[in-house]
Amino acid sequence: MLITDLAVLEIDETGMPLTELAPDVTLAEIAQRTDAQYKIAPPLQAP
Repeated sequence: MLITDLAVLEIDETGMPLTELAPDVTLAEIAQRTDAQYKIAPPLQAP
């Protein structure tokens, strides 16, 4: 697990799913400020 001031990412065999956002942080902000490759976990995906 990787915990930053922006988000929480898990580390597993499929990569780094983004599982939680910090309060007032958007997915757009994560994309803009994160160089690492990650995927958005289903609970955070838009319906």
